[in-house]
Amino acid sequence: MPLTQLLLDSWSRNCKILDSVCTLLTEENKALRPSPSSWTLDRQLAHVHNTRTYFLSQIAPNFVTGFDEIADDSDLPLSELKMALTSSGAALASGLAAGGPMQGGYVTYENPVLFVQHMIWHEGWHAGQIFLALRENGQEPAEDWEEANVWGVWRTETWE
Repeated sequence: MPLTQLLLDSWSRNCKILDSVCTLLTEENKALRPSPSSWTLDRQLAHVHNTRTYFLSQIAPNFVTGFDEIADDSDLPLSELKMALTSSGAALASGLAAGGPMQGGYVTYENPVLFVQHMIWHEGWHAGQIFLALRENGQEPAEDWEEANVWGVWRTETWE
């Protein structure tokens, strides 16, 4: 499989996992925090969207037209936050597929692989913060949910 297709596949899997994590949030639990000084769960997701939008504005500005940053004090309904994440994830995939330099403004990547790895690591960290907050508040997803919605998205082998 060509490298570009592998990158797009990796990004697609990452977005699928984050979309699944979003289903764990409700209007009732979106204000939970992994620690008292941490961001709320909805703020974690807003930050992911804002980071996607910022990086795209630097490396592929034509793909962020119409995206707005979500303000820190925003009380955006989860449905709108989830739509913003879906849109910014798709825009990032389009920017990657279009190719071109991965640099602009303050952001420079020698290779698109480094960019995608950075984004996946960043989003995984925030997903971990969400899982921690849910665990600390008795709402941790079951192991079979995690297998189907996180680990199974990456695995290609069969576990018996």
